[in-house]
Amino acid sequence: MRKIEATAAEIAVRDQIISELLSCIESNSRIPMSDPRFAGSLGSFFYFFEGEDDLLHLGVSRSDGAPLAVEDAQQVALFLMPDLPPGVLWVKPGTYSQHFYFGHDELL
Repeated sequence: MRKIEATAAEIAVRDQIISELLSCIESNSRIPMSDPRFAGSLGSFFYFFEGEDDLLHLGVSRSDGAPLAVEDAQQVALFLMPDLPPGVLWVKPGTYSQHFYFGHDELL
């Protein structure tokens, strides 16, 4: 597993997405999966956030549709939320996408 290096543009998009997420969490607003404000990319990976109530969902897949290892998706999650304790992140593994779940309040 190689370390994924982010570009300045990918970091700026991440920061904007996290800011939007925090705003929605603080106002108790729904975070729809179809809203492009909550999606981005990191290298060859695509990610999105969605959530309701008190649970956030992070989905990660490869942009080319190829199978995705859990370890690579975990690197994307770490890039997005470097301060999130790993013990609060639940993973639902798949073949072509990996899905992570955690409480809204973990980001506040």
